[in-house]
Amino acid sequence: MADDILGGLFGINSATRIGKLGSILYLPPDSYSWEDLGVGHTAFLEWSMNGDTEMFSKKYDYLKLTEAVPFNKTLNFTTPLWVPERSSTNCSFEQIDSKKSHLMRAGILNQLP
Repeated sequence: MADDILGGLFGINSATRIGKLGSILYLPPDSYSWEDLGVGHTAFLEWSMNGDTEMFSKKYDYLKLTEAVPFNKTLNFTTPLWVPERSSTNCSFEQIDSKKSHLMRAGILNQLP
């Protein structure tokens, strides 16, 4: 349904594994566990236009973006954000097409139990 520039994904809960059917789920860039945001589609759209969207990226404030990231791109990290041993001081990334980012994450998700 949507993504953020760090590679996090938003989706509508169409199964009842977690949370309420129809609620918005978030797959953070540093995890492979979906989180139920506890809001529906309308509330999500309101928040995405007028809310504190930076709350999802505050812990990555150390990243120094030197250029704007277009709406159809996400950041791809040399050491993925979900690797516990990664260092915030030696962090490199590049912009890649969002679709490619989504496919890479889906590939990993499909391999998890």
